[in-house]
Amino acid sequence: MNFKKTALASAIALALAGGSILAETTTVEGAFILDKTTVRGGDIINLSLLGLNSAGEVDLFGEQKGAVIIATVRSEIGTIIGGDTNPGEQASEEVSGGNFAADVKYVKLTQGTGRVHIQYEAETEGTDSIEVILQERVANPSGGVNFIEIDRTTKTVNVIQASSSNPLGLDITAFIPSASDTRGKTDCIGYGGVNESCAERDDDGNIISMMKPNDGITGAMTAGKEGARIFVEAINPIAVGDVTVTLRKKEGMTNQCPQQGDAEPISYTARMQKGLAIVTIDSKVIKAGWYYIEAKFTDLEGQQPFDGNSVDLFYSDTVMVEGTGIPSGLALCADKTVVAKAEADTNGVFPTGQVSQGTKIRAVVVDEYGNITSNNSGADIRVNVQDANGIFSNTALNLTIPDGATETVATDESGPGTDSIVGNAANEIAMIGTTSLTATAVDSAGTALTGIDPSAPLELKVVADSLQVTAVAQDTALGIKEFNTSQLAGTEFDAFTVYITDGKGNVRVDSVTGKPADPGAVTITTSAGEKLTVNRKNESPYHVQALFKTATDKGTYLLGDALGNFGQIIVNVAETDPIRTARGITEAGILPAAATVVELQNAHGTKRDTVNPGPISNEEKFETSLYEASFKMFDEYGNSVTGVQPLEEDDTGTFRISSANAAQVIHPTRGYGIPGRVEATGQGEVAKVIYDTDGEGAFAGEDTIQVTFTKPGLGVDGLAVKTTVPKPHTQATIKSYIENNTLPVNSVVAMTVELTDETGSPFSGATEAFVTFEINSDTSGFTEGATIVTPQVSEIYWEDVQDRPEIKCKEAGGIFDDSTAKTNGSLFIGTCKEVREVGVTNNTNLNFTPVDPVERSKARVTPPSSKVFAINAGATEGQFSLTFYNSGDPEGEKETRVFTVSKKLIDTTDEPTCNTNGDLWSADSEKCTVLPKSNTATGVDASGNPITTNASFKGGVQVGAVGINQSDVISIVGDLPVNVIFAGSVTFDEDDIGKTVDLVSAVIYNLAFPLSGSLYYDLTGPNKLDIWDGSPASLSAYGEPVEIKADALTVTMPLYNGPFTADDVVPGTIKVYLGYRLSDGAVKFGAVPITLDLNP
Repeated sequence: MNFKKTALASAIALALAGGSILAETTTVEGAFILDKTTVRGGDIINLSLLGLNSAGEVDLFGEQKGAVIIATVRSEIGTIIGGDTNPGEQASEEVSGGNFAADVKYVKLTQGTGRVHIQYEAETEGTDSIEVILQERVANPSGGVNFIEIDRTTKTVNVIQASSSNPLGLDITAFIPSASDTRGKTDCIGYGGVNESCAERDDDGNIISMMKPNDGITGAMTAGKEGARIFVEAINPIAVGDVTVTLRKKEGMTNQCPQQGDAEPISYTARMQKGLAIVTIDSKVIKAGWYYIEAKFTDLEGQQPFDGNSVDLFYSDTVMVEGTGIPSGLALCADKTVVAKAEADTNGVFPTGQVSQGTKIRAVVVDEYGNITSNNSGADIRVNVQDANGIFSNTALNLTIPDGATETVATDESGPGTDSIVGNAANEIAMIGTTSLTATAVDSAGTALTGIDPSAPLELKVVADSLQVTAVAQDTALGIKEFNTSQLAGTEFDAFTVYITDGKGNVRVDSVTGKPADPGAVTITTSAGEKLTVNRKNESPYHVQALFKTATDKGTYLLGDALGNFGQIIVNVAETDPIRTARGITEAGILPAAATVVELQNAHGTKRDTVNPGPISNEEKFETSLYEASFKMFDEYGNSVTGVQPLEEDDTGTFRISSANAAQVIHPTRGYGIPGRVEATGQGEVAKVIYDTDGEGAFAGEDTIQVTFTKPGLGVDGLAVKTTVPKPHTQATIKSYIENNTLPVNSVVAMTVELTDETGSPFSGATEAFVTFEINSDTSGFTEGATIVTPQVSEIYWEDVQDRPEIKCKEAGGIFDDSTAKTNGSLFIGTCKEVREVGVTNNTNLNFTPVDPVERSKARVTPPSSKVFAINAGATEGQFSLTFYNSGDPEGEKETRVFTVSKKLIDTTDEPTCNTNGDLWSADSEKCTVLPKSNTATGVDASGNPITTNASFKGGVQVGAVGINQSDVISIVGDLPVNVIFAGSVTFDEDDIGKTVDLVSAVIYNLAFPLSGSLYYDLTGPNKLDIWDGSPASLSAYGEPVEIKADALTVTMPLYNGPFTADDVVPGTIKVYLGYRLSDGAVKFGAVPITLDLNP
């Protein structure tokens, strides 16, 4: 008995009796179609994943029996967008083999279709190998799941180096704090896209308005909190390069408690792709205060093709870094360093003059980084101030930091003895010496609070005598003016009368001269922190003169002596000049001197001599804007002359601009500009230079804008501002991209349409670009007699959906942004990128304009100069065409692509590749037809016991010129004679590599009424059909024995190619089985036969 053939016969009998074995799904093969196979670094390709049934159609019902079809997609050098990182619901699940060292995603097919997008970084260059494995996930009766491979393929994508491009301009368009940052503040400008975080929404979260004024960014974040994102966009939507974003701390306030100091600039670099870069802030930003946000661009070669940065001339981009809000310690401050100890007179009366001015003591809450923060404990914090040296009375202060406040207040600030000043009431200062004050946070019982560290010791010098200071009064005889009005920087003036008093307030007199005692060198410090050391005149009226160079609008002055022997005095001088008080100047500070320098500065105070133009939307023009407020004037000491608003012509004069190459020069409404002026509304008027980029007056290149001023001290040269007008781009070519023009029935595939300029680069610029789209307007490429079908076409884009639960995001096939995640109970809530499709109808004008506010409301998977379309081929075999052309030139060049909708894909590969894939090559047409594949391979061992196998089999029958199918039907009367082709192929199980096997093919002809029974044949080679007696022992091998090799796992089996006539056949069913037989008697075969029904 030959057990090898007995086993095969038993398996065939089972197939005849019960149908196919292990048939969990009707999906038997896959079709995987790319839009582009050659891309630039920074681009995205789209991969359509299709599961096909035995008829070669997209299998709409492959999951109807509970099966799950999963496509595993792996890219060596790309990043896969879409899909999931887990193949199933159980962590233990594993999918079919392959090298998954690179990016891998798992896509669950729905009604036979799925898609992923693969993005390549801008610096990527080389060949990407994309492996796709289609598998069925089925339940295992013993628990868990199994994966059965259906099909696999490898796609090759050529990635060429992206050419860097000039961004034309940069803008900070959004600051979005970490989702967990409770003190963060989001701010955006412009329209939509990533900026939907700032969209106006109704109560249900629906977007009402996307428009945001382009008035700069004002964000906020918590110190040390990582995860905030800064979005930088280029005018050029295809710009590629590196963007460096720097956070530069603005100058801190003087006399702050504690003095916060400066912070080193902190820089971050991110890759810009398609005109967008996103920088993520780490935990290095720890110093509280306002920071400027500035971005610069460098191309991939390290050069700077763009001479400028993101900083606007008028609107600044800033972020406020707040303290953490978590008290970590206290800091103790005083407004003086030397304090006099006032003494009561012989009658016990405590003095009320300057000698008892004392010093104000403040304690503030600081976080772990030393930033001033707020008390968020939910209750007031008592602060116990103790002096380790016993100089200050430990009961002199009764301070509290109220809930939500940052610094202390006294229990009663109404006056001496209960306020926060020490030294203005009796017994608050015990003795002369140096203090060591420490502030401690305590509870109501006086016990120190845990988690809030005491302050560092504060040293104050307490002395017996004090200075006595008054602002100089007018003395007509001596020609001295009263110091009751602001003084000009650089001008010497009589400032203060200075005496020494004892602790009771009595002026001390020199015992030798009889004159008021000389304090020696006197220091005067302004609120701007400028400190001046001068000697007092030792003759009446005992004045000190001052000459300050730093402007300040505050009239507060701190006077002391250089040696620190006398108590310091704070003097406030009010402004009395009615002209100045009318303009809001209330204190006698230091005013800037006359303007001698003018600069063009950006909103962050940096000098600029170039200003880049911006495009005028939907016009072939560029404009360079010069704000009045951007022209800053300074005196010879560096003080801003343009700082006090609102400025008038008499303050800073006027300016006018001119250009030899401009199409138009526009001044503010008054006909000239006022340097430094800001309107009361906070807006600034603008002088503009307009450039045409088309027509007779067109200009491109570097231009010099001359700015002339009328202010006398500025000289006659004025300023020369450089601006570079880019060359205009013109729409030249429309190209469409899809890997295959033959589409399976019911398929949904992606196609990219790209608009290029005259250089062959993706179209960019402000010029309008509309493309007309038509369906079936051009039928010249159709096959004669073909059925014309109409597909459904839609545009694909991504949309940010806010506050979407992670599970819902994934259910919708979206991409959950972990950086925005926050918890809501047991759910993770965050931003979900979901694919949206908008239907496109015949004869539609599509907007390809790169700089377009409406289009920027969509976060596209491609640059605005290209679009991705989803094409639903429909359920009918036939042909259709899609045509694209310049809407402004209907008679010009058109891009037309003709598609064939078929039950079988026509492969575009050559004969060797066709044979390697196990498909049918036609020498006449030189085309490859993909054979249907059965995923129901099985096997038996020599004893007839079932075994599993990873072998796969393809096979089909072609009747006439109709496509090849796994099963087909012939009408003997109506269809014959006709040529019939049977063909198949075997892909061996990898476990059998190195073994020698026999190919086998059995043919069973089941006769129909009025006949009965079956006829048996075997095939020993192409068209070599021998009668078989049905005995397994006599079944012959197909061809010669085959040694299975790793590099040749697939062999084709041409079975039959010849005519069927009415004289040759009778009604019935022909079933053809394919398999191979191992030397140990095991047989592996396809359980689903190639079937041809012969009807009467």
